[in-house]
Amino acid sequence: MKKIRLIYLYFSAFSFFSFLLVFADITLPAQEVDRAKIIKKEIQISNGKNYKIKAKGRYEYYEDVNHYFYSIANENDEIIVHLSKYFKEWKSIELIQNEKIITSAIGTDIYYMGAFSLLFLVPLFSFKSVKFLSSRKELMIGIPIIELISLILIIRFLVVQLGMIEKM
Repeated sequence: MKKIRLIYLYFSAFSFFSFLLVFADITLPAQEVDRAKIIKKEIQISNGKNYKIKAKGRYEYYEDVNHYFYSIANENDEIIVHLSKYFKEWKSIELIQNEKIITSAIGTDIYYMGAFSLLFLVPLFSFKSVKFLSSRKELMIGIPIIELISLILIIRFLVVQLGMIEKM
């Protein structure tokens, strides 16, 4: 019984750390700026239209943009990409034409990161008694899966920070 509690405590600590890390990445201002050229524009049709641009600067980007940004951007236009501190996600972009900022947009991955970070709070509820958890099979199955994702996210973060890969 005590061993199970220690395991839950261990994984809950990992999950809470992951939540804080993602939350900090979302809320802190952009720490890195990259200038990139738009290489390709495309529309993907699956559950509606997704407007995507592919750009290359210090990093390579293939991201969703809003319709307005997509419609005025051209191939070979320059964009300024503001990246998040830890995971190097696209926080915002600015379209540059004739050395002037034409428009800007917010990166859509930031929204997904916010929703995803909330999932990391689920394991904190695993401090409930084992009797409570064993009577709810969906919690017994779901919490370890989320905790595993949390552990993978932490390892990926460490690999980025050590410079083994360039961005998340």
